[in-house]
Amino acid sequence: MRAKHKAKEQAVIKAVRRKRVENAAAQQELQMKAAASRKQLIEDVLTHAGPCKCHEDVKSLQSSLSGKDLLLALKNEIRYQKLILGIPGVLKLTKPTTELTADLPEHLGGSNRKNVEEDMNGDEDMFEEDED
Repeated sequence: MRAKHKAKEQAVIKAVRRKRVENAAAQQELQMKAAASRKQLIEDVLTHAGPCKCHEDVKSLQSSLSGKDLLLALKNEIRYQKLILGIPGVLKLTKPTTELTADLPEHLGGSNRKNVEEDMNGDEDMFEEDED
């Protein structure tokens, strides 16, 4: 009886180990795909004169591209901000090109960044007051 129990226990231990190895391999594969996807996204954004940082960058992108190419470039810009830079409140990718071209410059110079800059300036002022 003990031999049967021991054999079943060993079989379960082997199955658990095999499953752990499979899960680790699957997790590593997912991480590699995500890294490759991020790398491809960065390359795509760089082919269109790099990430847009201001309204003028979006205008130059709009003037150099049109149609599906412009839509793809705008969506890549939004994905870049979301996935690479981790900017919260990123625009929705389902909007038409005209709305994306209008909303992206507002997002780039939007209130989130102004609030962050104001907070940073407020912290600097606080430190300057402590020095007195």
